[in-house]
Amino acid sequence: MSTKEYQDVITYTQEVVEVLKEKELTSLFEDPNYSPILIALREGPMTISELVPRYNQIVAQDVANKNLPAKETIAEIERLERKDKTLYRYVKFLVEKGVVAEAGKRVKMGQTATETLFCRSAKIFFTADKIKDWGTYPTYKKMLPKIAKMLSLAMGIPDISLDCLTEIMNKINRCYDVEALEIFQKYSEEVAELVKDSSFEETDWMLDNLSTLLLIMRGTQFEKELRECCKC
Repeated sequence: MSTKEYQDVITYTQEVVEVLKEKELTSLFEDPNYSPILIALREGPMTISELVPRYNQIVAQDVANKNLPAKETIAEIERLERKDKTLYRYVKFLVEKGVVAEAGKRVKMGQTATETLFCRSAKIFFTADKIKDWGTYPTYKKMLPKIAKMLSLAMGIPDISLDCLTEIMNKINRCYDVEALEIFQKYSEEVAELVKDSSFEETDWMLDNLSTLLLIMRGTQFEKELRECCKC
């Protein structure tokens, strides 16, 4: 359709960065039914009629990348391709989950009917664990004495103060989980440009490695505190 034949009226303001903290949401990016939608909508708002061919193109490319025999490739593509009614149902589910939104309406010239435009709720998504206190979070609290004992064995030192180790682990958590996220949010527009061609997994991997580098840069500080805690 020529751009002269319609006008897109966008009413939704898309976030630049959105943090996903629930496994249910992050799993959508790996689900073969939903991930092609989230990939396609990176290109901008789309109607269902536009989304159908793009969805099936992404599916076909993913299958081709598996290098299956020709007969199996055709069968797999036919199995994964979707029509408009099914895709509409998938999109509405993603809207309910908050990772897709109604972006606005497409108004066709000379017609009163409109089509709904859909977009991702954010340009980039990544995961970040909620900060868990090593002194109160049940799993961490259970693990901490065992970690402390293994560290004392490795270093050949007496038992380590759990209160001291808890404080250090919480500082490391903040550095690892929060500071990198703050950089992504502070420079969200720049980050969005840098990762625009990256997958969800690649973006998450970049955040993880940025966190590691920030942790290394704080290494001297943490080493000093840990040695004081261990009295070594």
